[in-house]
Amino acid sequence: MKNLAFPAFTAILLGSLFACCTTLFKGSGGVDTVPLSFYGQGSYTLPGGTDAIPIRFDNRLPVCTVFIAGKPHRFLIDTGALTVISEELFAELGLSPAYRAYFSDIANRSMLTTYTVLPEMQIGRAVFRHIGAAVVTLGEPLSCFYDGIIGANLIAKLHWKFDYRNNVVTVSDDPAAVDIPDPDYIWSFTTNNQQTPFVKGGLLQRQGPFMFDTGASFGVNVTNHYDFYESAADSGRFITKTGIQSFGIYGPGKASRSFIMKTDLVIGSDTLKDTVVKGGTKALIGNDFLKDYLFAVNPKAQNIILKRHEDAAPEKILYEGFGYSAYLADGKVRVTGLIEEAELPLLLGDEILTVNQKDYSAVRADNLCDFIGIEKSSDESEEHITVVRDADTLHFQLKKQTFR
Repeated sequence: MKNLAFPAFTAILLGSLFACCTTLFKGSGGVDTVPLSFYGQGSYTLPGGTDAIPIRFDNRLPVCTVFIAGKPHRFLIDTGALTVISEELFAELGLSPAYRAYFSDIANRSMLTTYTVLPEMQIGRAVFRHIGAAVVTLGEPLSCFYDGIIGANLIAKLHWKFDYRNNVVTVSDDPAAVDIPDPDYIWSFTTNNQQTPFVKGGLLQRQGPFMFDTGASFGVNVTNHYDFYESAADSGRFITKTGIQSFGIYGPGKASRSFIMKTDLVIGSDTLKDTVVKGGTKALIGNDFLKDYLFAVNPKAQNIILKRHEDAAPEKILYEGFGYSAYLADGKVRVTGLIEEAELPLLLGDEILTVNQKDYSAVRADNLCDFIGIEKSSDESEEHITVVRDADTLHFQLKKQTFR
C-alpha cells in the first residue's frame, strides 16, 4: 500500500466538479435558463456494442485515455460531474461558447464558466459526438492527475462496469454485458439535470439523497451538521477534524470543524453496518468506499449493482495516520487540517519545512506535481517534522495513530 509523499495529499481530499446551478448569464446581464437538451444532447457509435477500457486508479481516481482531434488526453471518469474540457483545448479546437453559467465544485466554490459543445471524442472504440461540456482551467494539483472529465451527461449514454482491482472499465449498449452475478446490493437512483446518479439513504434519523460519485477520492460523506452528529453518534465512534476538509476544481474549501464517525448507513432497503462516514459539503458515496466493490452503473434501468470483493478488509478504521493534513497556502506548505483527538503539537498554519528529512520548502504552485508524484511506503510508524511557527523553527517526532 502506498500514499503520496507530499503531506498535502496524504489527507487532503481531491473532490469532483458538480454543476449545481442552471442559471445562465448572457450578453450584458440578461438571464436565461439552461435548456435540459444541453445535458442530454449527443450521440455515440460503439463497434461491437461492448468495449473494455484500460484505466489508472491513481489517488483513488479512475483516469483513462481519451482521444480528441487525434491527440491523447487524460480524463477522469466522474459520475458526479458534467463533462469538462480545458480552456487550452477549447482554444485549440476553435470551439464557440454556447452559454455562460455559474459552476460550483465539491468545495462549494463557484465561478462564471463557459459551456460549449464538443464535436467528437473517442474513448476506446466508442466515439461520442456533440457532447455538452464546461470549459475550466484545471490547475495544480488536479492537473497532476487528469486534464479533462468524462461527466455524467456522457456516461448516461452507455452502461458502465467499474473494476478498479483490474484497472478496467467495461462500456456497453447492452446491460447484460455489464451484469454482475450474485450482487450484494442493487440500488435504484434518480438523476439531476446533468444525469448524476443519486441514491436514497440516511443515517442517525436523517434522510436524504447521496450523490454516487466516481470522481470523489473519499468514501461516504454527509453534509457537515457537526453538532447534530456529535450528539447522535455512539461514544468512542466519533472523532473531530478541524481545518480545510476538501479540495475542489476551484481550490480548497473553507476551514471548518468536521468529523469522522462509524455508524449504520441505510441505502435503499439495505443497511450497511459500521460504515465510516465523514462530514463534508455534500452527501455522497465515493471511491474510498467503492474500491472494495465491483460495480455497474445502468443509466437506462437507473440502478447501480455492487458486489463486494471477497478479500476486502472487513475491519473499518475511523482514521489511521499522523493526525494532520497540509496544503500549499500563501506560497508555503502549511498545516491545514488536524485530528483533535490526536493531540498533536502542531497548529493550523504551521509552515512545514521538512518531513523525514525531505525538503518541502521548495514547493511552489508551478512544481507541485513533482512533489505529489513521489510515493513512499505507508508502513512508517513515526514521522519527524520540522515547522516554522512565528519566528521559531520547531522539531517534532510524530507517531502514527489509529482510531477504530
